[in-house]
This record gives sequence, C-alpha cells and structure tokens, in this order.
Amino acid sequence: MKKICIIAGVMILLVWSAFVCVTVKADDNGLIMVESTAYYDKYNYGHGATGEKLVEGLTLAGKKEWLGMSAALYDLDMNYLGTYQFSDVGYGQSTGYGSSKLLKGRSIGTIENGTCIDIYFDSYADCVKWGRRTVYMKLINAVG
Repeated sequence: MKKICIIAGVMILLVWSAFVCVTVKADDNGLIMVESTAYYDKYNYGHGATGEKLVEGLTLAGKKEWLGMSAALYDLDMNYLGTYQFSDVGYGQSTGYGSSKLLKGRSIGTIENGTCIDIYFDSYADCVKWGRRTVYMKLINAVG
C-alpha cells in the first residue's frame, strides 16, 4: 500500500509539473516571449486548420486554443514585425513529456503547448531565411 501511495504521489507531481511547464505567461504589457519558426505549404493543402487560405505575412500556426485569435509580433528590440492570425496548428519539437493530441504516440510539441509559433511563408527559401528566432507576441482576441 505504501508503494502505491508513493507511485501515485510521483504521478501527481509529474502531471502537475508538466502543466506548470506549458503555462505561457504574459508580462505586465501582455507580451509573451516565444520561439518562432517558419513553415510553407509543402503538400499544397492551400489552407490551415481553420480552412482559411495560408497567406504569407498573415498566417500563424500555434496551439489549438489560439485558433482564430490574432497576435502582434515584435523582435527582441521591440520592433513591430506585424499582426498575424492563428489559422493553423502545429506540433513543433518534442518536449519529452505528456501525450500529443496532434501526433499519436508522441510527447507534446512546442507549438502544440504554446512555447513556439510557426510563421507561414510562401517558399522553403523564405523559411530558411527566417530560421528560428525568439520574438515577443501579444495575443489579440480578434480576427485579422
């Protein structure tokens, strides 16, 4: 019985720590620091998870709960990069914990948990040019 209690306690601690790790917190100005990567329509779907057309300079992929919201993006020097709309979801990189709701048998992904966003570009070359950057994001409960 003692072993069961210890195992249950450890399980509860692991679940709690996974939840704490994926909580995305905004600063006093509502800014959230996230990693940003780039993607393009490699398979010619033409649309994101919302069914809306993928548009360079407008479309973002992020966690499912952000679909339909917009985000103002800033670089680390607080230069405004544009306002984008979450029209797609993504996985990102494996976090090593939890169970992904997007990819069966995988752990939760960084885009899936909101610690990374994916910016849509029209070409692979533009994605490579963007690379991976840390940005500030301000979520806006509005479309477009």
